[in-house]
Amino acid sequence: AERRGRAGEPKPAPPPPPIPAGHGQGADQMMVGGATNPQYWDDVADDYDEEIMDTLAEDVTKVLRKRVRECARKLRRELEPGGALVGLDAGCGVGKWLPFLAGCCDDLTAVDVSPKLLDCARRDYDGAPPCAFAVADLTKREALAAFPAAHLCVSANVLIAPDLGTCGKILATTLDALRPGGYFRRRRARALLRAPG
Repeated sequence: AERRGRAGEPKPAPPPPPIPAGHGQGADQMMVGGATNPQYWDDVADDYDEEIMDTLAEDVTKVLRKRVRECARKLRRELEPGGALVGLDAGCGVGKWLPFLAGCCDDLTAVDVSPKLLDCARRDYDGAPPCAFAVADLTKREALAAFPAAHLCVSANVLIAPDLGTCGKILATTLDALRPGGYFRRRRARALLRAPG
């Protein structure tokens, strides 16, 4: 509905909200041209704990951890003798999920579009089990092709793009990175997918 002022004349639209301090033109948008904007996430890195919900801290009943552990146990039973359970943190941010995944997996890969967030994750990770860290844009289908296929993937606060097409690209890339029968775990306990196997 068009806004009308006095005497029925069209009223001008309100001005857009101001760009937050410290954010340049366009850097305040998490997506640019259907792809993830690394500069936005680099800018968020300094205030990550204030800007981004901590899914582990919010999981007061520990249902997320319980579900991931259950998936890891099931996958371990299906492994060949001597096989390694491979975990992936797709969009790892500052690496909050990495210590938990380390307790479930034998080998880890952590990727994020932001070099600055990835540096934070690398700095805080204790190194056991081994973890490969890499900058990757999950909107690109080939982004994870160089890494071992994962049995178990966590992707917290990643599918939050306002554009459903971009979310679809991210989801497709992440699912492509799973081994047949692998599990993909999003933020909510109900959002658990298993790759056909």
